[in-house]
Amino acid sequence: MLLVGVSVPHTVAAYATTAQSASRLTDIHALFTITYRFGHGSRDMYLPAATAWNLKQDASEKLLGYEVMTDDETVTNGITTAGIVFSNAQLVHSQYFIPAGETREFTFTTIIRTQPETTEAEYNLGVTNLPFQMGVDAKIYQQGLNQFELSNYQTPTVTLNPTNS
Repeated sequence: MLLVGVSVPHTVAAYATTAQSASRLTDIHALFTITYRFGHGSRDMYLPAATAWNLKQDASEKLLGYEVMTDDETVTNGITTAGIVFSNAQLVHSQYFIPAGETREFTFTTIIRTQPETTEAEYNLGVTNLPFQMGVDAKIYQQGLNQFELSNYQTPTVTLNPTNS
């Protein structure tokens, strides 16, 4: 588990990644999940509900960005992918809302499909952009996890296309 503090004027926000998984569903399909928690003792927070494949780090975006990798290289074509963030947090203006003093859990879930003729490879998924907004003194501040923090939002690998080695 990773526990980190983010500095905003006179505050500290806690967030943690609690679980990561990768499962081969078929020879060409995989399911990836990353579970994490966010919350703040005295500030409301907003986190993305929507996702975007191959979105690089950009805190001004209100999307969770992710990449699919094989051999530490980002896959930019030859797969189909869809991601969604599940949570029991309330949706407000297309973002998840966390009231001050509370914590919510989120599970980012992605499925990928490779082409049947693709060579056997190990695939994993990583979060590349996880912005959040925090209310401070009636103002909303846009924040985001940095590259070091995002490095903890990675799944294990899974082998796809095993008959094409």
